[in-house]
Parts: sequence; structure tokens; C-alpha cells
Amino acid sequence: MELQLQHVFITCNPVVLFYTRDVNIVTESVKRCHLAGSCSSCSSQKCAHISSRSELHDTYEFPGIARCTTSCGGIGCGCLLPTLGCLFSRSYAKPKNDKIYQVFHCPTWQESALITFTYTGIEGGKRSEMITVDPPTTHVMKDANTTLEFITMPVIPLLGTVFLGSVDSNHSEVAIIEEEDFFALRCSNLKSASNTSECYVEDRCSCSPSETEAKCDCKNLDVNAKMTSTESRIPISSSVLHPQDDHGRVLGAVHSAVVDLTSSTSAMYHAEPLIDDENFDITSTSLQGCYNCLRGAEVTFSCYSNRPIMIEIECQKRVFSATCNSSTAKTTADIHSTVSRYKDSCQVKCGQKTHNLIISGVLAFHTHWRTPAGKRLTEHANCVNIFN
Repeated sequence: MELQLQHVFITCNPVVLFYTRDVNIVTESVKRCHLAGSCSSCSSQKCAHISSRSELHDTYEFPGIARCTTSCGGIGCGCLLPTLGCLFSRSYAKPKNDKIYQVFHCPTWQESALITFTYTGIEGGKRSEMITVDPPTTHVMKDANTTLEFITMPVIPLLGTVFLGSVDSNHSEVAIIEEEDFFALRCSNLKSASNTSECYVEDRCSCSPSETEAKCDCKNLDVNAKMTSTESRIPISSSVLHPQDDHGRVLGAVHSAVVDLTSSTSAMYHAEPLIDDENFDITSTSLQGCYNCLRGAEVTFSCYSNRPIMIEIECQKRVFSATCNSSTAKTTADIHSTVSRYKDSCQVKCGQKTHNLIISGVLAFHTHWRTPAGKRLTEHANCVNIFN
């Protein structure tokens, strides 16, 4: 039986921080002379936030921030009284469309492993099956039980990212939020985001009021531009993680995780002893790869026989299985060594014949993994062959 790890998948367990809309921050202002309209107490030289003014009642359909600053008075400013007047202004969030978005993060991630099982029969026939296993659960199959003990993840800063996702059952969009991105409109729940009546606008406005008009520059993220940006919208790729959008849920394929698997097989056979001096021959390549590394080294056995058979290669340090046939079948095995110069003596018995093999090679040592500049890492999770 051969086990091959295809990918480690992680799925976000989202926690919504707030809801928002794609809005324009609009500022409207109106001047009033002293004692005209609501201008009776706006005498401070500094901006003062106010809750509601009749002069700006048309803007209160949308959430926003109201302000009052002093303005000039007297005949030159169109006022009868020489007392300072008032300049009322309000910056409010006006939605561009009906789309609702949620800003969320992923404090936890659900891990799972995609594994391929390949069964080799007595006569050399192979059957493969692909399964997904969550830790620490056991997947029961016809011929084997596999338990995913744990998954060791590398440090991935991208997992602490804040995401922006559209709330739409028919078409989902998800983008990555940067630290400098700012949402002026914030809603506590989905219902309030529908009409924005219970939402609030966070004040990040820089205003320069004149005598008759207030001009404000308010910081706010262009949501549509963010969602259509190829640098922000997922799927995107990093050296160790490939985030994807699965109908509004964020999941990722990790290429450099380590998986601990326990696999057990059980079978009942009725056999009679039969010695057959099969005409066969087996050779092996030199061991190639690295030591003290995740990938390890590989050796390939080439085995010829008149008919398909399975043989057992008994070495001093480990045992392998290999397939033989009339086309000289090749079987590749992985060896994880802790020394550079590897050598192991092996024997293969078939009937009354014994073949001797030497597995040897000089292995490389990688001090650390470094991605070449300008080149994206596409290395996938390594596999370990296990034969029972």
C-alpha cells in the first residue's frame, strides 16, 4: 500500500467584525447669520460636533457627521448683525449600490489532508483512492484504517489577515484587507447594513471651512476597486499558501505542512507453501537526494521476471517491496537519512535463489530553503511511500 499526501487544506472559521457598503462620503454645508435658523450657540472658534440641524435635514437619510464652525457676520457677509455667524456642515455616507459587504477575520482554521491511497495486488494490479481526513479522526476503508494524528503548519502571516467579502448567495467575492485600508461606514449587523439607518460613520475627515462653504477630505476605501484588484482579490498565491474563495468561505492549500499519519491494514489469506524458482533479476540505482531534509533521497529498483510478481527487499536498516514483470518494472522508494554517505546491504530471496544488492550514495545537505528572487515557489507537499 502506498500513501501520497497531495495537499493540506485549511478552512477559515470566520468571525465578522462589522458590515459595510461601498459609499461616497459627501459633504454639504450651509451658512446662517447669528440668530437666524439654528445659529444661536455656535460661537466657539473650534469645530463642534452636533446631532441634528434643520438646515441639513435632507442629508439625514444617510448616516454621517455634523459640524458647526463660526463664520463671519455683518453687512459684508450678508448679515444684519455684526456678530459671528455659523457654518453648518455634514459629511454623510451615500451608498453607490445595494451590495452589502462583511469585514471578517479568521481566529481559527480547520485543517484537513488530501491523501491518495494506492493498493497493489498480489499479481501487480493497482487501485487508487483519494480521501480527505481531518485530525484527529480515523478514516475507515475496505482494506485499511488511516488516522491523521496531527498537522504541523509553518508560520504563515497571511493567516492573520482581515478579509472583505460580499454578502451575496449567488455570487461571492473575497479580498484581502491591508492595514492602511479604512472603512468609514460601519454597521453592527446585516439588517442595519440594508438601509444604513443604524450604521455610523467614523470621522477621518480633514475639513477646511471657508466663510460660506466647508470642504472636507474624508478617508474611505473604494470597495469596488478593492474587490476588482488582482493584487487583493483571492485567489492569490504566496510561497506557502494559496488562498481561494469557496462560495464566500476562505480556504487555502498549504504546500509545506508536515502530516503525521497512522495507517493499519487487515486481511485474511489462505495460502499453501509453494516454492517457485522464478527467473528474475533486480538492480538498483544510486541513492540521490539530501539528508536531514523533508524531501529525503530516492532509490529506484528495476526488476525483471517472466510473470508479474511482488518481491521483498530486506536490508539491514529497512525493508522494501517491489514489483517485477517482463517489462522490467521500476519501483521508487524514499529514504530519509541522517548521514551524507549512505550505504545499506540488502538481499532479495525468490524461491531458492538469493540476490544481493547494495544501496549507496552521497547525499546533499540543504541548510535552509530559499526561494529564488522573482520566482514563485510551486513546490507541493512531499510524499512518503509506505509499503505493508
